[in-house]
Parts: sequence; C-alpha cells; structure tokens
Amino acid sequence: MTIHSFEINRPDRIHIGSTFRIAFLPTVLGATVHGIRLRSESYQVAYSRLDSDKWYLVDGTKMTRAQFTLMFPGFPKSLVTPKVAKTQQSTVAN
Repeated sequence: MTIHSFEINRPDRIHIGSTFRIAFLPTVLGATVHGIRLRSESYQVAYSRLDSDKWYLVDGTKMTRAQFTLMFPGFPKSLVTPKVAKTQQSTVAN
C-alpha cells in the first residue's frame, strides 16, 4: 500500500454528553493498493472528559454503535456518527 494523501478536517461542532465532550473529525485517505487507486472517507473521534483540558483521538472507521455507546456513555441515541465510504477511483497503469 502506498499512501498519497491524508487529510483531517475540522469538526462541524462539539457534542456535550454527561461525562465527555466529543467532536467528529472527517478524514480522507488516498492510497494505491495492488495498482488500484482508492479513496477512503472516514472520521476520528476527538474526545475529552468534561473535567479535563486534554483531548484524545480514536479512529472511528470500524467503530460500531454498540462500541461507541460503551466508550462514550451519556450521549443520546439520536447522535449520528459520520458515514464511512471507500471508493475505487482508477487502476494505475504500469
């Protein structure tokens, strides 16, 4: 795998729960795998306890709703996590 680009974008807002505040940071990865150019759109979860100024990141690419709820209790079930999309852009000529 060859990574061509990786972008982390600003979140649109910060969500406040009973214990944590979180923000979803959209990410875009461009890579080539076995001669196929791919684009992956995903997100990182930035989180901080309400009683702290320290922030941490966790990859949200494969996080299920059950894992999200377990890791970040106190957020409403209506809170929607960002979509994850992987697309093939082209085949690289040799």
